[in-house]
Amino acid sequence: MSVDGGGGAVSGADADVIVVGAGPAGLAAATHTALDGWKTILIERMGPGGKLLKLEKIYFAPGLPKDTLGPDLASSLAEDALAAGVELVMDEVVGIQAGDPHTVVGQAGAYRAPVVIVATGSDVARLGVPGESEFEGRGVSYCATCDGEFFRGQSVAVVGGGNPAAIEASFLAELAASVLLVFREPTLQALRGLRDEVEGKPNVRLLPGTQVVRIEGDESGVRAIVVTRNGTTETHTVNGVFVQDSFAPNSACLGGAARLDGDGFVVTDQRMRTGTDGIYAVGDVRSGSPNLFAAAVGDAIVAAMDACRYLRQRSA
Repeated sequence: MSVDGGGGAVSGADADVIVVGAGPAGLAAATHTALDGWKTILIERMGPGGKLLKLEKIYFAPGLPKDTLGPDLASSLAEDALAAGVELVMDEVVGIQAGDPHTVVGQAGAYRAPVVIVATGSDVARLGVPGESEFEGRGVSYCATCDGEFFRGQSVAVVGGGNPAAIEASFLAELAASVLLVFREPTLQALRGLRDEVEGKPNVRLLPGTQVVRIEGDESGVRAIVVTRNGTTETHTVNGVFVQDSFAPNSACLGGAARLDGDGFVVTDQRMRTGTDGIYAVGDVRSGSPNLFAAAVGDAIVAAMDACRYLRQRSA
């Protein structure tokens, strides 16, 4: 069935399936195809786990204990993948060339397979306001679990109105003296349980309908965030600004191998197919993804099942 067994894989291929990105979606997809008997290579530039490594708590993950930690879940998923026979390769993918087989170009080498599943995720997008880049690392952060401890007992702001921002605000409320949650929408757009959790924190203040104008500070770091709200400009004293407003997909490596939407996310059908035979996209890099663990894993299983079906048809 697999490349090693001389099945239907294309001559010159290194594997039957290459999965790019070892977050929850990539790990789940790779595990499934490997368990089905297909030689699977999983390429990751940093380490298995993706965003799970930055999550203190996992939200909306049916069947998991409520106290499951993100890094622990990442470790468990990685162990499952390796036990299934997935080959983990540490490399940074810089390009994907459609062909027969497809070629995945990394900084350390090139890898070929008839199936490529793209699970490269997304990163927090910059606000693009004055002061943001100047104070990055000196009060401006994109990861509360990474940097929150530095702001224990201080005042911070979280920018964003969705699930990620609500999670950050809830986490920081246990460390900071006060948390200002700033978002453009009229109401918080997080899951009801998350909204209730955040709104129940006595040291969290919500600022709906608010736009960040700039971040101010001095040589020691951030000192204030300037916003517009209800037609007026307000300055709020804070020591840290945690940005979780929107996300930018890691889709540049695809080039012309798949169609992207206006924001750069990969367009797929219900089977996670991109329109290029054998190339799939799953998880947060996919257009329309809700950025939830359960959804990412669901994407992965759908894509992996279709990929296995595609490979069987090729080898028939």
